[in-house]
Amino acid sequence: MPRADVSQIKRGAPLRFLVVGAANTLLGLLVIYTCKWLFRLDDVTSNVIGYLIALANSFFLNRAWTFANTGPVLPAMVRFAGVFIVAYLVNLATVLLAIDLLQVNSYLAQACGIAPYTVVSYLGSRYFAFRSHPARTRSP
Repeated sequence: MPRADVSQIKRGAPLRFLVVGAANTLLGLLVIYTCKWLFRLDDVTSNVIGYLIALANSFFLNRAWTFANTGPVLPAMVRFAGVFIVAYLVNLATVLLAIDLLQVNSYLAQACGIAPYTVVSYLGSRYFAFRSHPARTRSP
């Protein structure tokens, strides 16, 4: 990919990340709320299921569209999983603090965890999971 195209993608990455994130958020919340309402699962279990279902979609869309990462898939997947775990723990802590300390309705608390998750996830994806490496040149 010519350098100008990569530069254009990098500049559009935050917006693309938000679009992918919005789709994943809707999918994740739909699953979380369905687990809570239909299956009567607790908040933590519902949250885990919702985020795991959206995880695969997020990886492939962000790798291909948001960050145009063309490096090896497996190392990027492992790094992305690490970023996800950190972001998820920030999300879960936010949800549980909102419920336990602030007495926020558990459905609203689930939505409150989205903002901190998004910030941690974007920064980790951009600078760690899908980081760009300069092309290697051969030494004479």
